Amino acid sequence: SSSVFAVFAVAAAVLTVSFVRCELMLNEVPFIFSHDAATGYLKDNIINRWAKTQSTTLSGQLDCGSRGFDLRPKVLDDGSVVMHHGDVIVHELVRDAMVEVLNWTSHNPDELVIVYVTDCEGDGCEGLVRDIFTNLTLPYIDDCSVLSNFSYSHARAMAAKSRQGLPLALFGCVDEQYDPSIECYLTSSTLDGFDLKGDEGITMEEVYVCYEPKTRLVPLNKFWEYLIESTSAPLHVNDGLLWMAQAHWQYSTESVSLGLLHDSSILDDESKSRTNAMLVGNITSHAFHFVNIVELDNVCDG
Repeated sequence: SSSVFAVFAVAAAVLTVSFVRCELMLNEVPFIFSHDAATGYLKDNIINRWAKTQSTTLSGQLDCGSRGFDLRPKVLDDGSVVMHHGDVIVHELVRDAMVEVLNWTSHNPDELVIVYVTDCEGDGCEGLVRDIFTNLTLPYIDDCSVLSNFSYSHARAMAAKSRQGLPLALFGCVDEQYDPSIECYLTSSTLDGFDLKGDEGITMEEVYVCYEPKTRLVPLNKFWEYLIESTSAPLHVNDGLLWMAQAHWQYSTESVSLGLLHDSSILDDESKSRTNAMLVGNITSHAFHFVNIVELDNVCDG
């Protein structure tokens, strides 16, 4: 929606104000990324509720303020290249999804959009994806050493070679800073000694849920501590790799089971815990000192 885009645009403007002062490396520039972006094509059912991290397609996510995706291709037995989230197959061709992105960048020619290829599954997967990008004139980097001393202006110049706006793909080259303990549903076994910070009225036998008033501060404290720690210092200054703060909940088999018991979903967990809305407030108040990629679930919920 336009209101969500406006909120994230304000947040991005706060983060990018230093553009006017100096030339920045690509990994010093802030981007909002959609986590498992292709799941926006999944239909809503009981299985997909715990795979679907986005509410709309790639172009819809771009309209909401996302400027990058983690693209997870998968080669099917018939040789077609679709996408996936873990074991869940997204039956949308990579080529069709990229045509959709290129149509958006053509109509928004000043916006640099990054396609981060990761978790490529199946025989010859990366080669097939490279062929798709080449046929679509979508510039890509598959040698991460190129990113050393690779500036934001260099990225824009390379992306402009597409003559379809500013799309740029990366094969890997991102430090994800993955922390599996950042879960919406926590128990005493998953807390692993985490300081409850004096929360009263909570017993260690309870489930700590990120949106329930009595217990929400326990998972939310872990969530924000992770984000503050992961943005406390600039990373990959020498090698130029991009780096990420994952501003979304992680899911183990146990937490999915607990989510089912609460009749929730990944999208519902984000909206009920209000992590995206709180994130915007933290960005505009300069709570994060160094930011490159901030990755979100449910990017259209601000």
